[in-house]
Amino acid sequence: MSINCKRSSKISEVLVAHSKDRLIYRDQQLCGLSNANGLDFRQEVTEDQSKPGQYPWVVALFNNNEYFAGGSLIAPDVVLTTAHRLRYKTAEDIVVRAGEWDLDSEEEDFAFEERQVKRITIHERFDYPSGANNLALLFLDEPYELKEHIRTICLTSSLKSYDGRRCIVAGWGKRKLEDLDNSAILKKVELPVLNKNTCQEQLRNITLGCHYQLPESLICTGGGIGRYVCSGDGGSALFCPIGCENSAVYEQIGIVNWSIKCGQQNTPATYTNVAMFGTWIAEKILSFAK
Repeated sequence: MSINCKRSSKISEVLVAHSKDRLIYRDQQLCGLSNANGLDFRQEVTEDQSKPGQYPWVVALFNNNEYFAGGSLIAPDVVLTTAHRLRYKTAEDIVVRAGEWDLDSEEEDFAFEERQVKRITIHERFDYPSGANNLALLFLDEPYELKEHIRTICLTSSLKSYDGRRCIVAGWGKRKLEDLDNSAILKKVELPVLNKNTCQEQLRNITLGCHYQLPESLICTGGGIGRYVCSGDGGSALFCPIGCENSAVYEQIGIVNWSIKCGQQNTPATYTNVAMFGTWIAEKILSFAK
């Protein structure tokens, strides 16, 4: 299905549609398009760091000028994140920053832009102890103008298996569990999506016991030494290349939810399964637009 429409940044003109296996919105022909080589070739990065502007849908959430969670821009004025990072916070508490790379620098070639949150919508069946249905939408007071370093991410609407696929998380969480501070530079980590039965078995063996049941709304990635999500990455997107593994276009399949330890072998991380909530996301966006 193709969408023929004028470009618009107003949420009132958002159109939700299914295009093959992806949930897309009006004016998002370029959703999920990365800048594979980055936007600033002078910056040297390590293997676990993203390049400036590489993943332009990644946003940082701030409270009292302090970073506290990640998120993804899914429409010009809508951010997808996890509910558990929003506990005890109001819309007035949260500032969304898009186009960011180095939290410690205000002299990047492509300046970040900030928006205030107008409304928080948390899934009605969110369960904090288990992480089930752990997602939320942030509606912004003003839409972003999409540009080279600020874009949206496509959302998968397919319940097909991603088992074995190597996907990416980009966030500002800790680089190591023992670190005192989060990473200032946007990290990236490539991780394999785990079969749910394998994930459940590994979680049982670690500490959760033989009767643990992984909630239906969760998916997992494997981890290992040097490759893992960690404290501070909550709310960040898990996104996979569309088509071949070296594609520059991505779709979001998960939201960083919880993990027991980061950096331990055979210790999975869990994510909210975005495909299960496509209808909920669409309904909430259209409801807000009325």
